[in-house]
Amino acid sequence: MLVDHKTANLTMPKALQIFNNWARLRGLSAETMRGYEVDSRQFVKWYGGLGLGLTEVTSDHIEGFVQYLIDQRGCKATSVNRKLNTLDRFFYCLKKKGWVPNNPVDEVERLKTTETERTYLNPCEIQAMLSHIAHPILYFFVCTMVHTGIRVSECRNLQVTDVDIEERRIRIRNGKGGRHRIVPIGPKLQEELIFYLQRHRPHTESTRFFALEKTGSVSTQYVNQILWKAGRKAGITKHVTSHTLRHSFASHLVRQGTHIAVNQKLLGHANLKTTSIYLHIQQDEMKAAVENLDFTQG
Repeated sequence: MLVDHKTANLTMPKALQIFNNWARLRGLSAETMRGYEVDSRQFVKWYGGLGLGLTEVTSDHIEGFVQYLIDQRGCKATSVNRKLNTLDRFFYCLKKKGWVPNNPVDEVERLKTTETERTYLNPCEIQAMLSHIAHPILYFFVCTMVHTGIRVSECRNLQVTDVDIEERRIRIRNGKGGRHRIVPIGPKLQEELIFYLQRHRPHTESTRFFALEKTGSVSTQYVNQILWKAGRKAGITKHVTSHTLRHSFASHLVRQGTHIAVNQKLLGHANLKTTSIYLHIQQDEMKAAVENLDFTQG
């Protein structure tokens, strides 16, 4: 039951602190926590302009926030739904702890999204892109993403102790959703990583596997900047980002006949529905299938 004196003392900063503490205790990854904080603060800033308290939020207000995201922020349906999911967790937490009477997001429907195939690189494009990455540490960083499909945040957070080159495996700690998993290292990548450690990893006190001498780590922004430049130099017209490498890894596994459940485990997806977006059917393959169709032969 909601306690009145608690309600009166619920300020915006206090609500955010309650939510952050609640989410952190659930062992969520740093990346997930960062997303929660950005989305919840955006709502609090918008709603604060209405001059009302959080206990007065209704589903109409949530829908008004959705309209604001679409009309003024230019957010796409997927982004809006992600923010709604954050708010759902936000108000669920406050309700569970007795700070608000209900969760106004319960009555708000998610926006319909269009399922689109993800951009990915073919083997020739991958090799061309890699050949145009001059920075040695970034080259091996990208090689690791290409050969394992791990997220850029997972790659940059790898500790030296997480990479077992002899046993050919990488331990991903606190991936998306706080999940752990083991990702195997293929023979080609094993050779690359041995060479990286022997010749290119700088002498640093950083415990991260991939470390720049100045910062002791590698930023996501820097990786995407390097990929964009390498893609342009290689003559690739596709929009190349760190996530493109993950899409490429998954797509090529599927094309090789890898079972979707295996793909799911390697990518660290919580369910098969997420993995199914990589089941590409190429236009040339569909064309070939139709051209070979002949009902006149008995």
